[in-house]
Amino acid sequence: MSDMLHTVMRTCTETPFFGVVTCIVFYKISLVLQQKTKILLLNPLLTATVFIILFLKLCHIPYAHFKSGADILQSFLGPVTAILAIAMYNQRKVLVANLVPVLAGTVAGSAACIGTVIAMCRLLHVDERMLNSLLSKSVTTPIALALTESKGGVLPLTMLAVVLSGITGAVFAPGLVKVLHIKNKAAAGIAIGTCSHALGTTTALQMGEVYGAMSSIAIGCAGLATTVLCIFL
Repeated sequence: MSDMLHTVMRTCTETPFFGVVTCIVFYKISLVLQQKTKILLLNPLLTATVFIILFLKLCHIPYAHFKSGADILQSFLGPVTAILAIAMYNQRKVLVANLVPVLAGTVAGSAACIGTVIAMCRLLHVDERMLNSLLSKSVTTPIALALTESKGGVLPLTMLAVVLSGITGAVFAPGLVKVLHIKNKAAAGIAIGTCSHALGTTTALQMGEVYGAMSSIAIGCAGLATTVLCIFL
């Protein structure tokens, strides 16, 4: 009976369907947890990640079994980023009215993100390959991975840096906007999108439509600015 159960469990976990369902279930649990507790640190993505790691570890499920399904969800990153254009279109009047601040803010923000990475890597004597893996940490995943690959960096390290940047922005953005007394919603949205890409934008959308729209706009502009700056570097 035990061998049969083990065989059934292994068969189920080896299918891509297992990874997809696991991600959805734990994300839903994490989402409900944050909604009930109202604690910003319990970001659904961060909490779901911890839950999944513990689940795989405690049940002795190989990561490769989970990854086959998780890769399917990851393939949606590109289309999801493109869908953010809807928010840009809905706020096109705001974009036109703030075109110069948007461009200036995203370029300055991208330069600051890259400059900080370079300064810290030089200070800590990090090798060039790791530096190239971290340069694009603040842009959306598809762009970040493409930049890292073109510069010979480490893709998993870039993924980790991008996720951490996004989660940091998603968790702390609302509090920072209040603490720094940023009244201009467009400025706050641009800052969030430039520094924490799509993950930060999910929080910006919860803060308000203008926050979310400007953050969505900043994702594309910051991605372009970072790409150009990395080429010159």
